[in-house]
Amino acid sequence: MKLMDDLQQRAQDLEKAETINKDRKRLDENKTWHPESGCMPMGRLRIILGLYVLSFWALYILLSFVNNAGFWEVYVTAPYIILSLPVLFFTNGWIRMLFIPAGDLKDQDYQKTVLQCLNNSFILTVGWALIAVAEIFVLILKRSVNLRLEFIFLGGCLAAAVLSLAAYRLLRRQRYHLIQPDSPSPEELT
Repeated sequence: MKLMDDLQQRAQDLEKAETINKDRKRLDENKTWHPESGCMPMGRLRIILGLYVLSFWALYILLSFVNNAGFWEVYVTAPYIILSLPVLFFTNGWIRMLFIPAGDLKDQDYQKTVLQCLNNSFILTVGWALIAVAEIFVLILKRSVNLRLEFIFLGGCLAAAVLSLAAYRLLRRQRYHLIQPDSPSPEELT
């Protein structure tokens, strides 16, 4: 009988834990983010971020056509290829932003749009800066036949780093604060 009582107690504990998890999930779904008074209107933000997306893709694609010797070094090429992921994620966040209503954002919408663009713009800034530093190492350590192409590539990397830093700073100024739904008391969760 002890075994049956123990199994029943475990089943009750699992049911209780499941209802607690459902309540927490319901609360998380009800979280909303409210833009603060100094925020840029969503329509204007969408346009500006769309210009950043176009610029990111233009620089990313055009710089790959600059056939310089430094681009073919592994320590320049590998970060360049990896940088395609933050560009894609930034673009994904911007596209999702096009389809959400202005004003208060649900938690999932906020994380998949504003936060995704913010985090990926930071990663893009760091990534482009790393590629520029790697290209500077190529210029210092190796003798290139065509310095003009090396400096064009380096200038493009620095321009992309500055552009992604500008996007990061713009998104950092977009302040939202969390509006918590009425939290249940601990007795309701247990």
